[in-house]
Amino acid sequence: MLTEAFIGSKRDSLSIILNKSVHDTVKIKSLHQIGKKHFFKYEYDSCEIYAKSALILSEKLGNNHYIAISNKILGQIYLGKNDNTTALKHYLKAVENFKKLKDTTCSRYINSLNDIGHIYWVYGMYQKSYEYYLKALKISEKINDKILILNVNMNISELYFSKREFDKSIYFYNNSIKLVQNNYDTLVYFPLAFNGLANNFLDKKEYDKSILYFNRVINIGNFNKDSVTISAGQIGIATNYMQMSNYDSTIKYLNTSLIYKNNNSNNNAFSYSMLGAIFLNKKKYDLAKQNISKSLDISKQYRLNAIVCDNYRNLYKLDSCTKNYQSYIKNYALFVAYNDSLNNIESEREIVSAEMNYLFDKEKETQKLRQAELNKITELESKRQSDIITGIVIVLIILVLFSLFIYKSYLGKNKANKIITQQKHLVEEKQKEILDNITYAKRIQSSIIPTEEYISKYANSFVMYNPKDIVSGDFYWATERDNKFYLATADCTGHGVSGAMVSMMNVSILNEVVNQKGITNTGEILNEVRNNVIKSLNPKGNEGVNDGMDCVLCAFDFNKKTLQYSASNNSFYIIRNKELIVCKADKMPIGLSTKMDNFTTNEIQLQSGDVVYMFTDGYADQFGGENNKKFKYKQLEETLMSVQDFTMTTQKNVLVDKFYSWMGNNEQTDDVLVIGIKID
Repeated sequence: MLTEAFIGSKRDSLSIILNKSVHDTVKIKSLHQIGKKHFFKYEYDSCEIYAKSALILSEKLGNNHYIAISNKILGQIYLGKNDNTTALKHYLKAVENFKKLKDTTCSRYINSLNDIGHIYWVYGMYQKSYEYYLKALKISEKINDKILILNVNMNISELYFSKREFDKSIYFYNNSIKLVQNNYDTLVYFPLAFNGLANNFLDKKEYDKSILYFNRVINIGNFNKDSVTISAGQIGIATNYMQMSNYDSTIKYLNTSLIYKNNNSNNNAFSYSMLGAIFLNKKKYDLAKQNISKSLDISKQYRLNAIVCDNYRNLYKLDSCTKNYQSYIKNYALFVAYNDSLNNIESEREIVSAEMNYLFDKEKETQKLRQAELNKITELESKRQSDIITGIVIVLIILVLFSLFIYKSYLGKNKANKIITQQKHLVEEKQKEILDNITYAKRIQSSIIPTEEYISKYANSFVMYNPKDIVSGDFYWATERDNKFYLATADCTGHGVSGAMVSMMNVSILNEVVNQKGITNTGEILNEVRNNVIKSLNPKGNEGVNDGMDCVLCAFDFNKKTLQYSASNNSFYIIRNKELIVCKADKMPIGLSTKMDNFTTNEIQLQSGDVVYMFTDGYADQFGGENNKKFKYKQLEETLMSVQDFTMTTQKNVLVDKFYSWMGNNEQTDDVLVIGIKID
């Protein structure tokens, strides 16, 4: 009757909220706030009523923000109720709606990923658990949220411990300790991290190190006057001595663990059970029965079924030793019953694991469909760019032909001063028109070359791009496809108008090969680009016609920190730990040449802190300095090495200042392009 009255009162409160004449979003917020109060009191059933009502109202409004939050709250509730399957369904819905909102850096989204990883860990699905933990960790590091970074590090440590990959677990626990040392708000994690390290060394049978860290747990417990932490450390040391068959020391530490008030039931039940097993082994049967009975009382009261099962196993062994066969039959039967119950739980876990596999695969399929939609949008955008480029090329051809016509007319009519003067004015006027059109072509060329801001969305970077003339034969190109970021730097034949015409064509070909044909291997991309360049510039295969470009094409996978590249004539650099690595190119152009081998596809494993520099030859070929010589690659390498401790923005400023200081009063020799990408 009391329960019915309680639930009835909740429904009355719910009706009051829903019938208020306020906006629905205000009602949803009220439902969330009341639900949270019940959640923190562990009143999960009451919290569930309010959270479900909030979800229904959010879905009615079609408000993805509150749908996401309501599903996350329900995930937390069902996790608290140990209904992990239902919890997972709500967490996945929350994640899906946060993605729709493009709100994937908020703490709610990160915590949802973290909790999904935890659920997969509970059911032994370690690979899927790690995938979600890793997603949560990367975003936490991106927004520099120390608490979230620490939480995920601790979870990954526990995951590797469960997989018995102790060295990896120890690595992440040490990471956690460093984070705690730098943030006093997280000191509560110290004993957890030390306890985790101690357990790793215990299972590695490195007992001295294990005991060292369990002693640190005890010291922290003494400092905080936390009897539960002290007891846990004592039990840990006792377990070490137990494995070393030092039973006297084991008994000493177990007895010490039991003297603390306010200790938790699990610690006490475990200590008494372990003492019972030791006394049974030492044939001190009265002490064995006394401790096993105490453990059994506590473990039954708090439903610690695994410890209950161990106690009945020890009791029937004790009965066998004391020849109490009637009690032996009873305790053996109870051991079998509890053992079967635990095995049934494991069977249920396998069933739930299969269901979770289905949910995980379903989410993967959703992600594939979403990626397919993004690819389709990219292809449409690529086609639009191709149409723009075709128009630009036609305009430039007309301008060049028109310039030749004006020039011929000017030369043919120089007999009369009056005519010459008139033609001079006409040429100047037309030259101004041509210059205006080329300037407009520059604006169009700039619109199809990616901005520096576009590249910075994907990586910590800079772009130094200084054309020699109004339009440029050097260009860079970038696109994102299938979680890889493609970036090319290229130097086309010539510069100015002729170079710009070739560069427009090459941008169009790159878009077609990658975004429309879907070729993803860098070597295969350059092979296909070369075929198209030859068809466009030299369809008859005439000797001496070798227009084309030199190019570096990189495909970055920032998640896996890998770099695939292929290069034509131009090499590029990676600077790692103050050491310069030259990534060599194939010695052949993208165009018709005597050597027409396939371009090599190279793979490099990147590291955090690496800086990749891609460039054309314009910077190194610039004349200047005291002796009016080329800047050269050696001096470029020294300059890049000297700026490693600077931000990418400062590096660009140094390179720009150095270039113009070297050039002095000379003309710019060639188009200049340098791009830097830092791997975070």
